[in-house]
Amino acid sequence: MFAPACSCGSDTGSSRAGDEDSKTRLPIDEDLEAPLEPPEAGKLVYLVSKDAKLYSFDPRKHGMAAYDLIGPLKCDRYSNPQSMAVDRQGVAWVFYDSLKLYRVSTADASCTPTSYVHPSYVNMLGMGFTSMAPGSDDEQLYIMSPGFGLATIQFPNLGVSQLGTHELGGAELTGGGDARLFAFQAQQGKLYEIDRRSMGSRLLYELHVKDPVRAWAFARYAGRFYFFTADYRGDSRCIEVDVERKLQRVRDEDVGFIVVGAGQSTLVPPRDSSESIVGDWPDGGL
Repeated sequence: MFAPACSCGSDTGSSRAGDEDSKTRLPIDEDLEAPLEPPEAGKLVYLVSKDAKLYSFDPRKHGMAAYDLIGPLKCDRYSNPQSMAVDRQGVAWVFYDSLKLYRVSTADASCTPTSYVHPSYVNMLGMGFTSMAPGSDDEQLYIMSPGFGLATIQFPNLGVSQLGTHELGGAELTGGGDARLFAFQAQQGKLYEIDRRSMGSRLLYELHVKDPVRAWAFARYAGRFYFFTADYRGDSRCIEVDVERKLQRVRDEDVGFIVVGAGQSTLVPPRDSSESIVGDWPDGGL
């Protein structure tokens, strides 16, 4: 998100709409479930930048080698990307501050408009997929906004089912193959877990972030969280956190661009069941 518009996206706060090509045909419902991406596409983290570029992020690699530019987004020339989630097929769903949702290929960054109708004029939105049950192939896309609270998007018709207002107001979301749902409030540096049944939230971790934060997003990989935050002086930095071990480090001080959206599918690797993740990380762990 990008303040003040949302927890990931543009600081313009714009709610104007406008496609690059207003005559582009909307996809039929059946198209929305077609697995167009290669299987490995669902096993990486993806980032979208303030200047509308799509990147992949591989936490197993050192430094800037982890970031790979896929290409520029040409979804909407009149507005800015605001948030993103990634499904099991490796398809990125990118929300713009024009209140429109686009399906984006993680292979070439090509965009397809959708028939999604945003349930509010507030263009602040957090979004993330999580499995319906631990290890399940079925997944659910959750969205959160101060305009309507917590909701889900149904596939293939992209209808919104509002679950009600939420005590967190608005936050960025992410999930995983373990069927858990997490929310990040960047201005307070607080990570919460949301109970999908009761909708209650509990504080998991307080992040040390530079203040004020103007752009933020986060993702999960192998049991760790990756927070991307930018202040008003420069590009985003990446903070790596192991919540269970209560460890935090600045992984990358400057990633070279401003991250406004991040997401991973429910296929990314889970935490090593042995609880020893040293061998999984090039630097030997935290």
